[in-house]
Amino acid sequence: MSGRLATSLAPAAGFISWSIAFVALYGLVSVGCLLDWQDVRWGPLSLLRALLAGLWIGAIAAAALIVMASWRRMQAAGSETAKASPFLRKLEIAANGAALVSTIWIGLPILMARQCV
Repeated sequence: MSGRLATSLAPAAGFISWSIAFVALYGLVSVGCLLDWQDVRWGPLSLLRALLAGLWIGAIAAAALIVMASWRRMQAAGSETAKASPFLRKLEIAANGAALVSTIWIGLPILMARQCV
């Protein structure tokens, strides 16, 4: 990927990760409910809740890595992103930070709600 394209997509990276997590989580709920995974015990959790929690934690980790990468790019002297305007650098961190919060938010029902109705 060229440097200019990477710089252009950097503010959207967090929400791209969020959208993949959103579709994966709710797709997994649909498949898990269809296959009755909520009734299969896996330790103290149902198999479905354990799979959802694992996927959610992985999505949070990915979003956090994107935020850290944005922060490092902002701090890096001489990189193409560092040459961008201060507004664009702050926009990238803010957008990716918002995506991290959104990723945490979409997974909260995993902890509280019944998966299948």
